[in-house]
Amino acid sequence: MRKKNIIFSAEAWDDYMLWGKMDKRRKRKINSIIEIILNYFFSNGSVRKTTGIFSISIDIQNRLVYSIDESYLYIISCRKHE
Repeated sequence: MRKKNIIFSAEAWDDYMLWGKMDKRRKRKINSIIEIILNYFFSNGSVRKTTGIFSISIDIQNRLVYSIDESYLYIISCRKHE
């Protein structure tokens, strides 16, 4: 199976680390969402083709914004989507 690489933008990484300090429950939810995305797009050793930027709700105020290609999951943001 192909290795799944995750790349965080600088802003997204700062937000992700902040969640780890402020709200561990939300950080676990983000980790769970990332795992779901990876399993969906990289299932059975194949890659689902897609283009664009997508977002998934973390909670009522925050969204995980991401893009994906055949090798990488790019995390663009994981806090308030403005």
